[in-house]
Amino acid sequence: MPNRSRGFTLVEALVGVLLIGVGVVAAMNGLSAIARTDFRVRESEQMQQLAIEKYEELVATGEALNAGQSGDFADRNLDDYRWTVESEGSGIENLQSVTVTVRRGNGDAREATISGLVYQAPATEAAP
Repeated sequence: MPNRSRGFTLVEALVGVLLIGVGVVAAMNGLSAIARTDFRVRESEQMQQLAIEKYEELVATGEALNAGQSGDFADRNLDDYRWTVESEGSGIENLQSVTVTVRRGNGDAREATISGLVYQAPATEAAP
C-alpha cells in the first residue's frame, strides 16, 4: 500500500484561494455600495436642512413672497448648492404658498423642497 500524506492537493488549494477571492470582491462591492448610499443620505439631509434654513430666513425677513428669487450658499462655503423660491396664491385670502427648493449645481436630479403658508397682511387704506 502506498503511503499517502495528509494535506491539500494543489487543485484544492487553488479552488480555496479562488473562493476566498470571490468572497473578498463581493464584500468590497457591498462596502462600496454602503459608502455611496451613506454619502447620498448625508447629502439629502444637508440639502433638506439648507432648504429649511432658507425658508425660515425668507419668512423672517419678509422676502418669501418675492417669487422667482434664487441664490446659492456661498456664504456657507457650499458653492455647489443653489436655492429657488416660488410663491403663489393658496386660494385663501392673504395666505400665500411658498416653496423653497435646493439643488446641487452638478446637474443631478436630487433636490430638497420645503413648502409652507405665509400670511400676507392686507394693504391698509390711508384715512382721508
